[in-house]
Amino acid sequence: MAELSLTRSVDDPKRYDLLGVGSLRRPRWYTRRTQASTVDGQEWTFMERGLWGSERTATDSYGTAVGVHRRRGWTGRDGTLTWQGHTYETRTAGWKLQTEVSSDGRVLLTARPGAWRPRRVSLTLDETAGLDDGLVLFATWLSQTEQEYRSMAAASS
Repeated sequence: MAELSLTRSVDDPKRYDLLGVGSLRRPRWYTRRTQASTVDGQEWTFMERGLWGSERTATDSYGTAVGVHRRRGWTGRDGTLTWQGHTYETRTAGWKLQTEVSSDGRVLLTARPGAWRPRRVSLTLDETAGLDDGLVLFATWLSQTEQEYRSMAAASS
Protein backbone atom coordinates (compact mmCIF):
# COMPACT_ATOMS: atom_id res chain seq x y z
CA MET A 1 0.00 0.00 0.00
CA ALA A 2 1.27 3.44 -0.94
CA GLU A 3 0.49 6.57 1.09
CA LEU A 4 0.21 9.89 -0.78
CA SER A 5 -0.87 13.41 0.21
CA LEU A 6 -2.38 16.16 -1.88
CA THR A 7 -0.64 19.40 -0.92
CA ARG A 8 -0.89 23.01 -2.05
CA SER A 9 1.63 24.01 -4.68
CA VAL A 10 4.35 26.45 -3.67
CA ASP A 11 4.28 28.40 -6.95
CA ASP A 12 0.50 28.37 -7.68
CA PRO A 13 -1.99 28.78 -4.79
CA LYS A 14 -4.85 27.42 -6.94
CA ARG A 15 -3.05 24.15 -7.64
CA TYR A 16 -2.73 21.06 -5.44
CA ASP A 17 -0.09 18.44 -6.22
CA LEU A 18 -0.11 14.70 -5.67
CA LEU A 19 3.55 13.69 -5.75
CA GLY A 20 4.34 11.30 -8.59
CA VAL A 21 0.76 11.36 -9.92
CA GLY A 22 -0.24 14.87 -11.01
CA SER A 23 -2.12 17.96 -9.93
CA LEU A 24 -5.57 19.49 -9.53
CA ARG A 25 -6.18 23.17 -10.26
CA ARG A 26 -9.37 25.06 -9.61
CA PRO A 27 -9.28 28.35 -11.56
CA ARG A 28 -11.70 30.12 -9.21
CA TRP A 29 -12.84 29.09 -5.75
CA TYR A 30 -16.55 29.16 -6.69
CA THR A 31 -16.34 27.16 -9.92
CA ARG A 32 -17.63 23.62 -10.38
CA ARG A 33 -14.76 22.80 -12.76
CA THR A 34 -11.27 21.61 -11.93
CA GLN A 35 -8.34 21.11 -14.29
CA ALA A 36 -6.33 17.94 -13.72
CA SER A 37 -3.02 16.91 -15.22
CA THR A 38 -0.73 13.94 -14.71
CA VAL A 39 3.05 14.09 -14.51
CA ASP A 40 3.24 12.56 -18.01
CA GLY A 41 1.17 15.42 -19.51
CA GLN A 42 -2.35 13.99 -19.81
CA GLU A 43 -5.04 16.57 -19.03
CA TRP A 44 -8.70 16.41 -18.03
CA THR A 45 -11.48 18.71 -16.88
CA PHE A 46 -13.49 17.47 -13.91
CA MET A 47 -17.00 18.92 -13.66
CA GLU A 48 -20.14 18.53 -11.55
CA ARG A 49 -23.64 18.35 -13.00
CA GLY A 50 -27.08 18.01 -11.52
CA LEU A 51 -28.44 18.94 -8.15
CA TRP A 52 -25.69 18.77 -5.51
CA GLY A 53 -23.26 17.26 -7.99
CA SER A 54 -25.23 14.06 -8.53
CA GLU A 55 -23.19 13.39 -11.66
CA ARG A 56 -19.51 14.20 -12.00
CA THR A 57 -17.63 13.85 -15.24
CA ALA A 58 -14.05 13.84 -16.47
CA THR A 59 -13.44 14.95 -20.05
CA ASP A 60 -10.19 14.85 -21.96
CA SER A 61 -8.74 17.75 -23.97
CA TYR A 62 -10.98 16.80 -26.93
CA GLY A 63 -14.17 17.02 -24.86
CA THR A 64 -14.69 13.24 -24.74
CA ALA A 65 -16.02 11.86 -21.46
CA VAL A 66 -13.46 9.41 -20.04
CA GLY A 67 -14.87 9.18 -16.53
CA VAL A 68 -18.30 9.45 -14.92
CA HIS A 69 -19.33 9.19 -11.28
CA ARG A 70 -23.01 8.80 -10.44
CA ARG A 71 -24.34 8.88 -6.90
CA ARG A 72 -26.78 6.22 -5.81
CA GLY A 73 -29.41 6.27 -3.08
CA TRP A 74 -31.01 9.11 -1.19
CA THR A 75 -27.89 9.89 0.85
CA GLY A 76 -25.60 9.95 -2.18
CA ARG A 77 -22.82 8.28 -0.21
CA ASP A 78 -22.47 5.32 -2.60
CA GLY A 79 -22.17 5.28 -6.35
CA THR A 80 -20.53 3.94 -9.47
CA LEU A 81 -17.46 5.32 -11.13
CA THR A 82 -16.67 4.45 -14.73
CA TRP A 83 -13.16 5.29 -15.92
CA GLN A 84 -12.15 4.50 -19.51
CA GLY A 85 -14.64 1.64 -19.74
CA HIS A 86 -13.89 0.04 -16.35
CA THR A 87 -16.59 0.26 -13.66
CA TYR A 88 -15.76 0.68 -9.98
CA GLU A 89 -17.90 1.05 -6.87
CA THR A 90 -17.50 4.11 -4.65
CA ARG A 91 -18.49 4.41 -1.03
CA THR A 92 -18.22 7.26 1.44
CA ALA A 93 -17.48 5.67 4.79
CA GLY A 94 -16.45 6.47 8.33
CA TRP A 95 -16.80 9.55 10.44
CA LYS A 96 -14.11 11.27 8.39
CA LEU A 97 -16.13 10.67 5.21
CA GLN A 98 -13.35 8.88 3.40
CA THR A 99 -14.03 7.83 -0.18
CA GLU A 100 -13.29 4.23 -1.10
CA VAL A 101 -12.95 3.01 -4.69
CA SER A 102 -13.31 -0.74 -5.07
CA SER A 103 -13.64 -3.45 -7.67
CA ASP A 104 -15.00 -6.94 -7.03
CA GLY A 105 -15.19 -6.20 -3.29
CA ARG A 106 -11.50 -5.23 -3.04
CA VAL A 107 -10.69 -1.66 -1.95
CA LEU A 108 -8.18 -0.21 -4.41
CA LEU A 109 -7.99 3.38 -3.19
CA THR A 110 -9.02 5.24 -0.05
CA ALA A 111 -9.11 9.05 -0.06
CA ARG A 112 -9.40 10.90 3.25
CA PRO A 113 -10.08 14.67 3.07
CA GLY A 114 -8.66 16.95 5.72
CA ALA A 115 -11.20 17.87 8.40
CA TRP A 116 -10.39 21.59 8.47
CA ARG A 117 -8.93 21.84 4.98
CA PRO A 118 -11.00 19.69 2.61
CA ARG A 119 -8.75 20.40 -0.37
CA ARG A 120 -5.91 18.52 1.34
CA VAL A 121 -6.43 14.82 0.85
CA SER A 122 -4.48 11.77 2.05
CA LEU A 123 -4.59 8.66 -0.11
CA THR A 124 -3.91 4.99 0.40
CA LEU A 125 -3.38 3.13 -2.88
CA ASP A 126 -3.19 -0.57 -3.58
CA GLU A 127 -0.01 -0.59 -5.68
CA THR A 128 -0.77 -4.02 -7.14
CA ALA A 129 -4.01 -2.70 -8.73
CA GLY A 130 -2.14 -0.62 -11.33
CA LEU A 131 -4.63 2.25 -11.20
CA ASP A 132 -4.50 4.91 -13.91
CA ASP A 133 -3.17 8.26 -12.65
CA GLY A 134 -6.25 9.99 -14.06
CA LEU A 135 -8.50 7.72 -12.02
CA VAL A 136 -6.47 8.50 -8.88
CA LEU A 137 -6.84 12.24 -9.51
CA PHE A 138 -10.57 11.87 -10.22
CA ALA A 139 -11.13 9.94 -6.97
CA THR A 140 -9.12 12.56 -5.08
CA TRP A 141 -11.28 15.30 -6.55
CA LEU A 142 -14.46 13.36 -5.65
CA SER A 143 -13.28 13.22 -2.04
CA GLN A 144 -12.57 16.96 -2.04
CA THR A 145 -15.97 17.92 -3.40
CA GLU A 146 -17.81 15.55 -1.07
CA GLN A 147 -16.13 17.11 1.97
CA GLU A 148 -16.84 20.64 0.68
CA TYR A 149 -20.55 19.81 0.41
CA ARG A 150 -20.55 18.39 3.93
CA SER A 151 -18.77 21.50 5.23
CA MET A 152 -21.30 23.79 3.53
CA ALA A 153 -24.20 21.80 4.97
CA ALA A 154 -22.73 21.93 8.47
CA ALA A 155 -22.10 25.68 8.22
CA SER A 156 -25.67 26.40 7.13
CA SER A 157 -27.30 24.49 9.96
